[in-house]
Amino acid sequence: MGGARVRMTFAGFAACLTLIGLAKSFGGPRQEPGPVDLGKAGVVRVRATTNLAQAVAIPRKAASLDDENEIAGLARGSTPELVGWQEAYKLAVIRARAGRGPLLQSLDPAALSRQAERLGAADFARFRDDFFARGAFRDPAKEMFALLYRLQQIDNARHRLAVLEGLKARFPERSQDQSSGLSRLDVDTLFAAAVKAGEALNHQKRQFRDALDAFKVALGVSMQAAIIPDRKEMAGFHDVFDSVARWECLPERHPGQLLQVITLLPELGDVILDGQPLLSAIQVNPDRWESSLLKAARLALENRSDPARKPLDEDARVQLELQIRRTVRHLFEMRLAYEDAKRGYEYAVRMKDQALERLHAPSANGPQTRSSMVEQLVAQIASLMAFEDRLAELWTTFRAERLTLYRELGVLPYSNWKAFYADLTAQQSDAEGMRSN
Repeated sequence: MGGARVRMTFAGFAACLTLIGLAKSFGGPRQEPGPVDLGKAGVVRVRATTNLAQAVAIPRKAASLDDENEIAGLARGSTPELVGWQEAYKLAVIRARAGRGPLLQSLDPAALSRQAERLGAADFARFRDDFFARGAFRDPAKEMFALLYRLQQIDNARHRLAVLEGLKARFPERSQDQSSGLSRLDVDTLFAAAVKAGEALNHQKRQFRDALDAFKVALGVSMQAAIIPDRKEMAGFHDVFDSVARWECLPERHPGQLLQVITLLPELGDVILDGQPLLSAIQVNPDRWESSLLKAARLALENRSDPARKPLDEDARVQLELQIRRTVRHLFEMRLAYEDAKRGYEYAVRMKDQALERLHAPSANGPQTRSSMVEQLVAQIASLMAFEDRLAELWTTFRAERLTLYRELGVLPYSNWKAFYADLTAQQSDAEGMRSN
């Protein structure tokens, strides 16, 4: 037991040293936060090393195989197959071209590859035809993105619960110290918050398992098959959230370091028409709204004018144009919301940091002042996790809705599978001057 604690302590210390090296290696001039700046520029704040600080600022724990099995409702010791975008689209293409046969009881990668090769699933040009056709092919993107978001949401909830449990374990002994200004009410506040966080985590696991069952069936796989989504598809979010948690555990923390880490969040992207970014053009010049919407609607109508297909009547044409306009506006709204969420996330991290700093300060007014600070800290922890959920939700929803728009427009701006899969995967941003050399 003692050896395990020593290893955990050393791991946390090593994680902090890792981020210190990361922060020092960032290239380019230091950028100070703008509207969310809570401190004076250039000030390095120092936090005393305390058990309480270590409880609140802890690196994220990577999910083990047993964790993955438990989340998916599989038996401990199971060896599930990971399903990434390549496997998901292989299964979708096979199901569309081979017909609806019996559900697969397991996912055999070798057999899947052989069947995919036999059915020409590697032919991207042929896949484009399937993608646009209103036939047997069912695009798995919406369901896959929803699963990846729920998996990230569970990861966030697990971290939140770990933080609250760490606080809860340390508060009873601190509340006995009269100089700490803490009371039994503070302990009860943390217990209640931890219980609520545990309930939320269980609820999210149930929703994930329900969605995973439906996803399996849609791809032609039995609900009993041991498969889980591959977490690497959301690695960009996990890496940034983990780096933020490591920044919090640094004894010397500068706001500029935090801003640099947050800048690495995956980019939301744009809608590409004729090789040009549609949403960016509107954002630069709002006067282009109507012409951009008209261009998108005309493109969709032109691509529906195939002589081999039944032509659209006037009502169908109007409804299609309405849908195109609504979707473009919604994607633009999500683009703005994503930037707001990034700023809100930085603000939430620093507000949580400030709440912990205030809790460390000597109490001048007794337990009542301390109790309000504990409540604020719990609230800031919840707010921070809510922003992490929001960022992942906006990114996955945008990507799924954009693919639906591309299908309606009759365009798919990718030349091969590699480019297609890369745009579906959450990767860290390549913001200039933000990566280490």
